[in-house]
Amino acid sequence: MTDVLEHRYAHGIGPHKTSIVPDPNNPPECSEIVDAAHHHGLFVHPYTFRTDVQFLPEIYHGNAALEFMRFYELGVDGVFADFPSHAAFARQVYERIARRDDE
Repeated sequence: MTDVLEHRYAHGIGPHKTSIVPDPNNPPECSEIVDAAHHHGLFVHPYTFRTDVQFLPEIYHGNAALEFMRFYELGVDGVFADFPSHAAFARQVYERIARRDDE
């Protein structure tokens, strides 16, 4: 049976969010880390997202959903967040916007 199963060390990676978006004021159009991980069949879940205003880069003007959505646009599969419900809400908003843009 083991010859049928694929043996993998990991199913995903969890890089620090600054390795994907080093400068929030100058965000990349794509992410080499995300693209390479997906090429190898790995999920990408960066860490740690904090929605407290004092921890958000000023570019987001206190709106943590904007930070989450920037990463979702780059293709991350999920995030590690201090407030997971905030990340889930931002994902829902992002998906609604993406569906609207596809119409």
